[in-house]
Amino acid sequence: MSDSNISPAPAGPVAARSLGKTGLLVTELGCGGSRIGNLHGVVSEADAEATVAAALAAGVRYFDVAPFYAGGLGELRLGHALRAVPRDSYVLSTKVGRVYEPFPPHRSAPPGALPFSFRFDYSYDGTMRSVEQSLLRLGTRNIF
Repeated sequence: MSDSNISPAPAGPVAARSLGKTGLLVTELGCGGSRIGNLHGVVSEADAEATVAAALAAGVRYFDVAPFYAGGLGELRLGHALRAVPRDSYVLSTKVGRVYEPFPPHRSAPPGALPFSFRFDYSYDGTMRSVEQSLLRLGTRNIF
């Protein structure tokens, strides 16, 4: 899923190390996307953006998120916050297995969530669809 082997140079005081045998270099401290994805309560767009900006300013170059967070809102916000950051300067990870579909007209999304329902699908096709949907929300061509 990667266009190339990415080894982002850490910025600031956060040290980096190799991730197993993958060839990826990740900062030892990462930024998780559950909070900006409203998993623990509603967070404003401005606070979500400021959280990612603070992580970048501190030298964090590893970001982890999941489609679970508010129906993909965490991925959407993280992708938006990283849009102007050179893609080869950070490592991004997410999860698979949730495939989203729009809610039927008679249902509404929970507060702070996107209007999608999900189903679990760990088949090959489901995994590929889950990755494709995550890439769209993140606004990137590759996860690594």
